[in-house]
Formats: sequence, structure tokens, C-alpha cells
Amino acid sequence: MASPTIAIIEDDLGLIQMLELLLSEEGYRVITCTNGQKAHALIRQTLPDIILLDLRLETPDAGGMVLGLLELDPMTQQIPVIVCSADTQALRRWSLLLQERKYTVLEKPVQPVLLLETIGDVLSRSKARA
Repeated sequence: MASPTIAIIEDDLGLIQMLELLLSEEGYRVITCTNGQKAHALIRQTLPDIILLDLRLETPDAGGMVLGLLELDPMTQQIPVIVCSADTQALRRWSLLLQERKYTVLEKPVQPVLLLETIGDVLSRSKARA
């Protein structure tokens, strides 16, 4: 069985490097994108098992745009998303919408152990639905 693929949509290059190392060591295949404008095309092309998405990318609303595109596209709408952001105000503002759409939310900085547990939980729930 192939290793699960995780797409990291994040504009902080240092964080991307840390996440790539952590997730690769855990056996995950990792793809990355630093730009919300290009993220949907990459996700559509690679169809990862899970997406880690920052809300604030090149613009404050880029993460929301990515979520909207994922939801509208039948090829991507079932891919689980973990919204991972340091923008606590945006997370609070979007809290009900994110909960309604069953997105998992983590506030940065997130501890590596919590991130790995969350990814494992989300992947398990995703497999159970399939």
C-alpha cells in the first residue's frame, strides 16, 4: 500500500521545510505549494489524501479562496482539509463555517505530536467513510 500523500499549502518556507522533514520521517509523501492561486491546480493534479492549509497565503483571503475551489470541484471536495493558521481572529470569525463543513482546525504554532495525531485521526476517519 502506498504511503498517504499530504499537500502542504503554506507560504512560510521555514515551516514548510520543518513539516516536510517531520512528515517524511513518519512515512508520508509530501507535496507543497506556497501560493493559493496555484494550490487548487496542484491538488487536482495530485489528489492528495489530506491537505494542510494555511488561511493567509499571498493575500489574507487566499486560503478561503482555496477552500471554496476545493468545495466546488467534485474531484477535490472529498479530500480532508486541516486548516492550520496563526490568524486566530480569522479562525474565530470562520469558526462556525469551518465546523459546519467539518474541517479540522489547528492554531499555530502547533506541537508536532498534536499535528501527527490529528493527521492520523483525519486519515482514519477518511478511510472509514470510503
